[in-house]
Amino acid sequence: MGTGKMKSKKLLIAIAIFMTTFLNTSLFAEGMMKVVGGVNMGFYTEEPASSDSYFPFFGFNIGALYGFTLGENNELEVGAIYGTYQKVTLYDSGDSLFISYQSVTLPVLYRFGLGPVSLGLGGFYEFHVGQVTSTYESYGSTVSTGSYSDANMSESNYGILAAAGLKIDFSESFYLLFDFRYKFGLANLATTSGNTLTLGSAELLFMVGFKI
Repeated sequence: MGTGKMKSKKLLIAIAIFMTTFLNTSLFAEGMMKVVGGVNMGFYTEEPASSDSYFPFFGFNIGALYGFTLGENNELEVGAIYGTYQKVTLYDSGDSLFISYQSVTLPVLYRFGLGPVSLGLGGFYEFHVGQVTSTYESYGSTVSTGSYSDANMSESNYGILAAAGLKIDFSESFYLLFDFRYKFGLANLATTSGNTLTLGSAELLFMVGFKI
């Protein structure tokens, strides 16, 4: 057996041992895994202001979260959520520009329950992935793809995260959660000198939580 295969086998064994140990720690065992799906709608603010109109457009979310139990009805929630977003601009001329992009959000949320109601406050870091697709519609459609720098957009965002949800318990180890979230972006997404572009995103997520 080659040296490379031996190293790969040892690495896999080390990862398996680490995951087995981690999964059996009391901290991890007292939490809940959550599978997430939902929709989002982005709101954009740009400076200097222009007479052009920016319209929110729907995208979708999918991901996984884990809630570490901190006490009765309290948890610290972390994870990763993939989302698709669009920035729609309607110009005075009647032309329109659709910019589509994708991102992965890493939320950190302190969540506490009040009966069936669940509230949360925290922050997020978001990095953009893939390429940007720009569709310019005038008398016809022109579609182009490129990097975020080509679209004068930053490749990351961060900000404040708030959540409010309705939790339906089926047992101690299984529940459903309908969660409304708002991400308030603090980073300037515009890379053009003198311009400022910020994003706020409203998200409606459906979660299935279960103990592992």
